[in-house]
Amino acid sequence: VLFRSRQAAGSPARDTQADEKPAGEVRAGQVQTGEEQPGTRQAGAQQPGSQQPGGGRTVDAAQLLGDKLQIPRLSLAVLRRRRLIDLIGRAAAHRVTVVSGAAGAGKTIACASWASTGPARRVAWLTLDSYDREPARFWASLRASLGCSPAGRTGPLRAVQDAAPGDDFPLRLIEAAQLLTEPVTVVLDDVHELVGSPVLPGLDLLIRHAPPMLRLILAGRCPPQLQLARLRVAGELADIGAADLACTIEEAD
Repeated sequence: VLFRSRQAAGSPARDTQADEKPAGEVRAGQVQTGEEQPGTRQAGAQQPGSQQPGGGRTVDAAQLLGDKLQIPRLSLAVLRRRRLIDLIGRAAAHRVTVVSGAAGAGKTIACASWASTGPARRVAWLTLDSYDREPARFWASLRASLGCSPAGRTGPLRAVQDAAPGDDFPLRLIEAAQLLTEPVTVVLDDVHELVGSPVLPGLDLLIRHAPPMLRLILAGRCPPQLQLARLRVAGELADIGAADLACTIEEAD
């Protein structure tokens, strides 16, 4: 089955000379067609929206930030697999769901299909990039993601919009989430970008102490380096791997 890569609404034209990413998965807000491979970021690379030699802006920073916070739009050619949507739906009843697989395995498409299918879901989406390895940037992006979600604009989570994106932000979010009466799911896509970053201790804190109504889906090329063993033993962690993401014979026909 061929999957046609989708492009988030409002995204700029893509560089056809970029490394080609396997069909079936693209990142919201990604400027180039291919995923950046480890070690390919050039020294001194400018942040998205920054001034480039020659005077022009490559991408408007506000637009790119908006793309990071939106559930990716899927093209009509994408195969929406009910089996996988239902699997993620069952997994999302857990406090944490880990969706892992190689580039092109279909992680983003699977999560976006679940988030945008069926009844209106209380979902906040954040597509991560290498700049989110800095804690203040990460927590500011997460706060903005919640602010873009209906669940974060009203109700208990509205309180975190006034919180500074510092080291105590996870505690403020946990405190606000204690008052939730319906589940809210935060999807962190491309979570492998955080490997080895100083963001992980704060994210660990959030996972350990978040109430059951605040749930996380962590999607990336490898399971995140987080302290998840206790959740797995307690039955509060769900794993979706490459074997689950692969097309079955019926889906391929």
